[in-house]
Parts: sequence; structure tokens; C-alpha cells
Amino acid sequence: MDGKSLSIEEEKLRNLIELATDGILLGSNEGIVIEANSTFCQMIGRPKEELVGLFIADIPFVKASVEQTPFRFDLLRSGQLVVSERELIRSDGTTITIEMRTKMMPDGTYQSIYRDISERKKYESQLLDYANQLSKLNEDKDHFITILAHDLVSPFNTILGYLGVLNSNLDSYDRSTIKKQVEIVNEASTKAFDLLQEILTWSRSTSGTMSFEPDYFNLKDICQKTIDILEPIAGNKKIIIANRIDKKLQVYTDANMLRIIIRNLLTNALKFTNLNGKVSFDATEKDGQIIVSVKDTGKGITEEILATLFKNMHNQPTQGTSREIGNGLGLVICKMLAERQGGSIWVESEVGVGSTFYVSVPIQES
Repeated sequence: MDGKSLSIEEEKLRNLIELATDGILLGSNEGIVIEANSTFCQMIGRPKEELVGLFIADIPFVKASVEQTPFRFDLLRSGQLVVSERELIRSDGTTITIEMRTKMMPDGTYQSIYRDISERKKYESQLLDYANQLSKLNEDKDHFITILAHDLVSPFNTILGYLGVLNSNLDSYDRSTIKKQVEIVNEASTKAFDLLQEILTWSRSTSGTMSFEPDYFNLKDICQKTIDILEPIAGNKKIIIANRIDKKLQVYTDANMLRIIIRNLLTNALKFTNLNGKVSFDATEKDGQIIVSVKDTGKGITEEILATLFKNMHNQPTQGTSREIGNGLGLVICKMLAERQGGSIWVESEVGVGSTFYVSVPIQES
């Protein structure tokens, strides 16, 4: 091939490199950049003059990405194609993720092809998130099946068993015996209904089908109505419930959601408080929100349980002071509903002293 033909071929090669849609760097045998196409310059936001003459390792990569996939000149010298993913720092300080494919050419120089895969990595991350969410939903589904198979079987066995006995002996039982067995059936039915309500609330909340209808409500009234419903349980354990919330205090909330939260917190307080104990409701204002507290003189919560109290719906149910058993869903539901309203929930507890649960709700519409 004569000199003119060689020059034409070299010009074609330069144009091919320059017009490539991927970024391309050419390096000397020593690893010094000798050429950079316009796509790479645009990718990194720097002119060619700043790049030519740099050692390849001095190109502004994110340090951690280079440590994760270091340069392998040994593999290149052995003739291998080296493919790696790294993060490049652009001139404006932003970063992009690139796929870098490098190979040694027959003349001893290096050619590196850079492809911006930031969008691909973003979608991969989203797909991974979706996969994790689906896995979590499957775990929750399995947990619900376990609850339905275990926690619902017990009350329904009680209901069916006592109704069967009543049906067989109705004519021979006296009024007091019938009343006692009807009370047992009623208690078992209430437990089954409450469990189904909690499962339905959780399902609607996670699926986004639970309506959110905030308005201004009197906080003391919402709490008092829940107290009135659970007063018989408190009476059985001789627990005093004190509602010390200011009667003029207004909150901007979904009343139904707040009632569910308060009911769960009060139910737990009564469950884990000993005979002749006390449960107190208070409220304070802070940073545009009302902090409602439910404080009990119960047995408290260990640090191990506190660490996952609102995070794990698979926590083992803990027995109450009168051997009451829950299903582990209540506080997970409380967290979801509190956050749905723009608030949060947390707890302070000391074993042998008691617990105080806090839930924040907005004072006014944001």
C-alpha cells in the first residue's frame, strides 16, 4: 500500500473513531492517553486537550469504583479483552456509570470503548427494588396464611365447639350456664373479627386502596371514644386510663386512621400492664405537629424487641400480663398509617417500668 492510500485509510479510521456513538480513548503502551473522540469528551465534559497526555489511571474516576475493579494491564498484555464498570466524574461534579471495554492493539497501543450505562443501571436498580418488594409481599402473604391458619382456627374452634354444646343441651342448661357460654362465644367472635379487621386494614393500606380523608378533629374526643370502647378490658384488670389531652386541641388528620392507631396502642398498653396499673394519654405541640403519647406502667420492652418493633411483621407475638396473645400486626399497621398522614411513630421503654408510645399528626393542612 503506497503512502497516499495509507493516509486515506488512516483518515477513514480517524473519522470512524470520531463519529462513534460510544466514547473512545486510545492509549500508548505505557498507558498514556494519545487520542480521545468527541463523544468521550462530551461524556466527561472536558476538552480533548485536557485528556491527551494523562495517564489512564488519572482520568477522574470515582475512587471506590476503581478500587472495586482495578486496572488490569497484566490481562491486557496477555491479549485479553477487559470489561469493567466504573463511575466517571464529569467536569460539573456529577457522576455517570460507564462500561469500559479495553484491549491491546497489534501495535502495542490500547483502545478503550466507553458506554454510558447510567440509565441501564437505574432501571436495573428499579427492577431489583421491584423484585425485593415482590419477595416481601410473598413473605407477608405466607405470614397472613399462617395467621389465618393458626390465629383464626383457635377462636373458630371455640365458637363452633361451644355452639355445638349449646345446640345439644339448650333444653337442659339453666340460664346462667347459657349466659356464660354465650359470653365465651362472643369473646371468641370479637377476637376473630378484630384479627380480620387488622388484616383488611393492612391489605388496603399496602395496596393503596385505603381512602385518606383528612379534616380537623378534636383530638381528645377521638382518644376518648377509643377509651370508652376498651374501658371494659381496663376494668377487668383494674387499670386506670387517664385522658389528659387538652379538650380544645385540634388536629388535621384522617379520623379513622388515627382511631386505628390509638386503638392498637391502647390495646397493647392494657395487654402489657399489670392489675391496678395506669395508662395515660397526653399531647404536646412541636414543629407544626401534635405529639400524642400513650404511657403505661407495664412490663416494658427489651432492647432486642425494640430494634424491630415497627419493622418486622413477623415478630413473635408476646404474651400479655393476663396471658393475652396478639398477632404481631398492630404496630406495623400503626407505622404505615402514621406515615400515610405525614407523621411518625416511636417508643421509649424500660423493662419493669413501662413504655411510652408516641405518634405525631399534623396540626393543620400542609
